[in-house]
Amino acid sequence: YYTVSAIDCYVCTSINGGNQDCEDRFTSSMATVKMIQRECNYGLFRASHCTKLKGKREDGSTIVVRNCAKTDWGRHCGAIWYVKDESKDPERLYGCLVSCDTDGCNTASRHPVARILMAFALLIALVVAVS
Repeated sequence: YYTVSAIDCYVCTSINGGNQDCEDRFTSSMATVKMIQRECNYGLFRASHCTKLKGKREDGSTIVVRNCAKTDWGRHCGAIWYVKDESKDPERLYGCLVSCDTDGCNTASRHPVARILMAFALLIALVVAVS
């Protein structure tokens, strides 16, 4: 007899910035903490992954969706077929989809370029300070 607990994920949707708490300036503020879905389920199944989809719809509007998934969806950027409702046709988006497998992992995107620039600025500051 085994018990399996589901993952905890952020669950929210923002279209054209309509839900600022869901957008990518995502922090662990009280507003975003309320978006954590404890023991995420995907249909009848316990979720094992969190997902984040960020893209542009064909009508030009932007969309951010954070949710749960029962499997690893991997990482993909480019054209993505998004199904919001099983009774409707899929919608084509252009953007990125990422899945992850730790509690609350579907937060804001990492910005490696900003980190590199920050490290470079610190290095220059150290060189100037030592000189």
